[in-house]
Amino acid sequence: MLERGDCVDQTSAKENCIESGCGGMVRPGGVHAKRMAQVSLVLVLGCVTANCVLSETAKSAEAFADSVGINVHLSYTDSAYVTKFDVVRDALVDLHVRHLREGLVEAGDPAYFSHLHELGQLGFKAIFITTPDQGESTLESFPARVGPIFEGYEAPNEFDQSRAPDWTGTLRSYMGTLHTVSTRMRIPVIGPSLTKPPSFALLGDVSTLITYGNLHNYPAGRHPGTHGWGANGYGSLTYNVANVERYAGDLPVMTTETGYTNDAGASNAVTEELAAKYLPRLIAYQFSAGISRTYIYELLSSGHEDFGILSRDARKRPAYFALEELMKMADDRTENRSPGSLDLHISGGNGDVQHLLLQKADGSFLLLIWIEASGYDVPHAAPVDVAAQNVTLTLPWTPHSIVDFQWGPGGAVTHRSIEPAALVSVPVSDYMSVVELVPGKL
Repeated sequence: MLERGDCVDQTSAKENCIESGCGGMVRPGGVHAKRMAQVSLVLVLGCVTANCVLSETAKSAEAFADSVGINVHLSYTDSAYVTKFDVVRDALVDLHVRHLREGLVEAGDPAYFSHLHELGQLGFKAIFITTPDQGESTLESFPARVGPIFEGYEAPNEFDQSRAPDWTGTLRSYMGTLHTVSTRMRIPVIGPSLTKPPSFALLGDVSTLITYGNLHNYPAGRHPGTHGWGANGYGSLTYNVANVERYAGDLPVMTTETGYTNDAGASNAVTEELAAKYLPRLIAYQFSAGISRTYIYELLSSGHEDFGILSRDARKRPAYFALEELMKMADDRTENRSPGSLDLHISGGNGDVQHLLLQKADGSFLLLIWIEASGYDVPHAAPVDVAAQNVTLTLPWTPHSIVDFQWGPGGAVTHRSIEPAALVSVPVSDYMSVVELVPGKL
């Protein structure tokens, strides 16, 4: 496997390829036009101009929380995943992320299986990455070996970077095996992740063999809503999804890897502080764009990579705290309820101010709002100051209560109560903020 950031596209340099996006689990319907509209017009949800009026149907806060996963490597016996498993387990619980991505290890250390069982008993679910040498018998027997954590299979990881002389034939053949087993066992299959733009067309249409398309969407140190840094939007989410559609058609798409490296030696690295600023925006941006699930890479830095929201010794980094607060706020595993709509009038600010409206089962609204702008000039390795803005919210009713939560340095979140009124002014920065609106008579 390449380092996250290694370039494999044409002859371009490191950090311009995988990051560029070279591209209970229920399968949602996927419609090409609808998804491309979501990806291309995701920022319409963030329509903040001098006079923007929206009658907006909220998304479920629980659906948002359920759309987030994280990569783990529980088979790395020389890492804190194993040597400090109790700390790692507790960090996962506190993070409020329910979905994990892990490799299928047939002859793993006993701790690998016991830790998976323990996490499954705590309610976690995981997809497992397969390899072409893992046949039907392995695929059929493995779920029982890991217990209730099992959620589905993923086709081989970045297999277009293998040295197989006929990687497309090998991959298509193995996907037939996965399809046979998944049909018999009634489990979902996530398609293969690929790293070169030409690879998607070379693989061809395999949409009948899988449940989801698969995207590795690394922003390469850029902000989550980047419009790309090459021809035709190269590196943007729109560009990356279009690549996946070459093999997945109109199937829904999961991002199984995305994140930011803190390795100071990598040319696409960001500081821990900037990662804390970007990651909450990243999961909100992907959810708004219709990505079914976004798996952050990764929980804990291990091997030769430094993408973890926990350091190698399991120290919680600012990005961990920033994500923890947002996930805790959105977690709503209570009774099901269809979200309602809100006649929301937002004035002030410019087109970089974006928002996502969520609603919890108790009827309260969470307005996620932020400035989607670059905080770092990657080519010049220089920070970029983003000026804060003020917006005014006009509501159709006077809320029972209003609380403004502001993310800040170190992943810390501060909050202030606002006098309930139908007209509210709030500051917005390139950190995440959430305005909690509780209607009367809840």
